[in-house]
Amino acid sequence: MNYWAEVMQDDSYIIADSGLYNNLGDDEDLALAVHEKIITYRPDNWKGNETKERVIKSRLYEVLGDEKEVERIFPVIKKQSEY
Repeated sequence: MNYWAEVMQDDSYIIADSGLYNNLGDDEDLALAVHEKIITYRPDNWKGNETKERVIKSRLYEVLGDEKEVERIFPVIKKQSEY
């Protein structure tokens, strides 16, 4: 079993359904880093609250380093119930 499969089996990393892995070029490390930032820094009831959404976007920028990439991946993240 590869590392990605082990991580996906862990209840604290529900990444497969989020689309992060596929939308980040099948990059395991990047998907995990983005997931960790979201889980660690997401404010309660952040979806639909522009100020709270900016908190998440700023943390995503720390990982992705590209504003266009943050804006591209953010709608994928926002659609996911686990976040």
